[in-house]
Amino acid sequence: MDTKKIGIAIIVVGLSLCVMFIDSYKYLVSALTVVILGFLITLIGYLEDVKKQKFINDKLNEDIERIIQPLITKYSNLNKQYSSQYDGEEYIQKRMEINRNLEKELTENLPYLESRQIKKIVIDFSKEQGQIIIFFQIF
Repeated sequence: MDTKKIGIAIIVVGLSLCVMFIDSYKYLVSALTVVILGFLITLIGYLEDVKKQKFINDKLNEDIERIIQPLITKYSNLNKQYSSQYDGEEYIQKRMEINRNLEKELTENLPYLESRQIKKIVIDFSKEQGQIIIFFQIF
């Protein structure tokens, strides 16, 4: 279970004990100690998340030039090639194939990213390629 959730659960338990034993000084101090313990555990959970996110951001900054940019360029060129070769349903199928392949390669090369983060990169790529196609169709 997540450290933050455990801390919040301990806070709730501590506050419940505070309400139950508000008349007894001895138990109230113990209940307040439980609340403080919950706050500390929650804080540790948030600090772990910040540390994890910093690691991911640092690693991603390194991998943008080394992995992501070459993959985007590769699949962008492939998309341009497919847009000139195929029309209609065939082109849509080829674009879906490009998106799946890009997602697969990103997953293999960036194992520290979550699936939803990789999907966001692929969706942004797909939107950008769609705008480029519309631009070329206008001119």
